[in-house]
Amino acid sequence: MSAGKQSTKISEREFTSMVIDLARLSGWLVCHQRPARTAQGWRTAIQGHAGFPDLVLAKGSMLIFAELKVGKNKLSLEQEHWRAALVKTGVVAVEWRYPES
Repeated sequence: MSAGKQSTKISEREFTSMVIDLARLSGWLVCHQRPARTAQGWRTAIQGHAGFPDLVLAKGSMLIFAELKVGKNKLSLEQEHWRAALVKTGVVAVEWRYPES
């Protein structure tokens, strides 16, 4: 890194908090299922198919399903399946990315 240039590396957790804060400030209802540490590592308690989007946001007549990624992280196959299935229903299903610098 060159002198005077600050690193903008953040974790996906930090990015998620930023998006949730902005959404709340903008009047959106937000749902996020947080992972928890278990004996088998980090897990998100869900029943059903893996890969469900990180956030569900609702405001007025808008409904958004958002998967959040940082840097070069890519959607898993399960996340791609969820996004494709949601888009087929006509809802907004997006990938929001915080770029790596």
